Amino acid sequence: MLVQQGTLFGKFKGFRNQSTMFFFADGSIWRQNENKQFDHVAYMPYARIMNQEGRHYIEVEDVDVSVEVVWVGVSRAIGNLSISHILQTSDS
Repeated sequence: MLVQQGTLFGKFKGFRNQSTMFFFADGSIWRQNENKQFDHVAYMPYARIMNQEGRHYIEVEDVDVSVEVVWVGVSRAIGNLSISHILQTSDS
């Protein structure tokens, strides 16, 4: 079942580990909830959050792999300097 869809904010670099964050342009923030690595670079790709048997998974445009995610919250700082800081921190 579709939970959310839209554009991811900024540069998508693929999937890494449980500290990888996904920021939707509407301010929604999701965190990767499993250690699964997959490299793919795209700028502001379309993505969907799907609910399957009580768990949430992110599906990103042109990526054949999905990973489990958990909802973190909503930020009203999209486009602000504070979101840039969050994005830089999550790249580490």
